[in-house]
Amino acid sequence: MLFLLVTICLGSAGLQPLLAGDAPPIKRAETLPATTPWDLDALSQSPVFDWSQGKEVRSLFYKGVPYQGKPTRVFACCATPGSLAGDPSLDKALPGISWGGCLACSVAGLDNRFKAAVPVCRCGFLHGNSAWLKTLESMSPKDRETWVQLWDPSMHVGSATTPMLFVNGGTDFAYPPDSHAGTFALVTAPKYLHFVPHLPHGHIFDNPEAVEVFIDRHLKVGLPLPTIGPVEVGEKHHPFPIRR
Repeated sequence: MLFLLVTICLGSAGLQPLLAGDAPPIKRAETLPATTPWDLDALSQSPVFDWSQGKEVRSLFYKGVPYQGKPTRVFACCATPGSLAGDPSLDKALPGISWGGCLACSVAGLDNRFKAAVPVCRCGFLHGNSAWLKTLESMSPKDRETWVQLWDPSMHVGSATTPMLFVNGGTDFAYPPDSHAGTFALVTAPKYLHFVPHLPHGHIFDNPEAVEVFIDRHLKVGLPLPTIGPVEVGEKHHPFPIRR
């Protein structure tokens, strides 16, 4: 048995309903490129899965596709069973950090069933400016072009329909502001940017708190996020309206 130790978030806009077999199908966006490699109809179906042993925290494994004639299993998540069996709204946000943020960008464009998506310290255009430049430049031009068409988040994130919050900082060595800004510009769904000048690359969710506030806003009934109106230029002040 071959284990693929890859954290995935594709095909689950509510993990508990998905495992129970009653999740709605994925609605494919017309703007997705023809090169999109995933079978979204197949991903809409309930996967074969099993839990690891344990009482407090357990791992969930999906049955993967065969690789070189051998069966595979994909590590999907670690969670307390209670969190998966509780409030279904807990499972309908799509956060991801670093490479998980890359998946969040792509999945947001592929799977329309999430209520909110938050890629943290992650973006597309890895072939333009990122920590992966040397790896991509080591490929042949044809292989690099194929990789970008199939896997770069910039190919899919523009088809997202769910509200998205992009979080990044000016000192992120892996995913610089120019690639991050280009990715943000592709999204036509409701989108928000939380840019922290000195936020380094790292695995963070509760700091900045904007991530928690954004997800709570879209999973719970509450006040809408404030929006800033046009700035008025005056002699001493530059007022602008803040609306909710």
